[in-house]
Amino acid sequence: MTFSPHQVSILNNLVGRFSQSQLSNLQENLEFCLHPDLSVFVPVYKFCEFAALPNHSHPGYSFIYNIKMKGHLLMDGKKINPPEERAPNICAFSPDVSHQEIMENGFSNYYAIFIRKEYFEKELSHYIDITNFKLEGNFFPKNSNLLSLLKLLVLEHQENQVGSKEIIGSLNHLITNIIARIVTEIENPHKKVVSQNKIDSAINFMCQNIDSKITVQRIAEEVNLSVSHFTKLFKEITSQTPVEYLNHLRLEKAKRLLKFSQKNLTEVAFDCGYTSSSYFSYLFIDREGLSPSQYRMKFTQKENN
Repeated sequence: MTFSPHQVSILNNLVGRFSQSQLSNLQENLEFCLHPDLSVFVPVYKFCEFAALPNHSHPGYSFIYNIKMKGHLLMDGKKINPPEERAPNICAFSPDVSHQEIMENGFSNYYAIFIRKEYFEKELSHYIDITNFKLEGNFFPKNSNLLSLLKLLVLEHQENQVGSKEIIGSLNHLITNIIARIVTEIENPHKKVVSQNKIDSAINFMCQNIDSKITVQRIAEEVNLSVSHFTKLFKEITSQTPVEYLNHLRLEKAKRLLKFSQKNLTEVAFDCGYTSSSYFSYLFIDREGLSPSQYRMKFTQKENN
């Protein structure tokens, strides 16, 4: 079997211009689902030789859904690693963004998705202003819904039954919009509730352990998130970093202790999770504009008056 002129045209418009040896490699080692709007490639034996070309780019948008990737990316000669190396992820490139995939020994399991530039940008414009939008090897979390749709799309291409053409068209549209949501980080209502619950649990953990030495990593582990994802999510929801929020909680507790207890400054600092009374005083002055002792005296004077 050889590629038809129509299939070669699709490859040229979405992926790039293949040499005859690269076309042979593609046929021998990858499962491919070709469509003018959206095409998918899945390795069966070996990776695509075209992907390993130095500083290559694609006419269309490209999205690599990495399930098990043996290798890494190079951009401008620099190695790019995903936030959680080896974990399933989605890597995205805009058209004409140069990169190279370095393959290591072992089998890589991924779905390479190529979407026609005009088609993707039309759908993307429903979500954001695309004027300055550009994807340069950005990584996004795995998405089980997208993976299920990709598997279904491959199956429809393989079986080519009555109605497959219509189903493939619908799947292409659905996959394109799900990817648009992913890369613009638009969350569905359920995901927002889950995210809020995670942050609420993190804040509750902070409150319960406010007198202990706790790290961002420990808090992230408590809510089953990576440190990078947790920190980003926490900032999005609270407008503060986890460290800033924890200090806010500790200083609020310190203010209550200064007002309503007879504990000395060292005891107040330790009860609020600070191992140094001097550091506690530094943070307190920075936030309140007066020392803990001055704050206590000011409050006491108000009570006496």
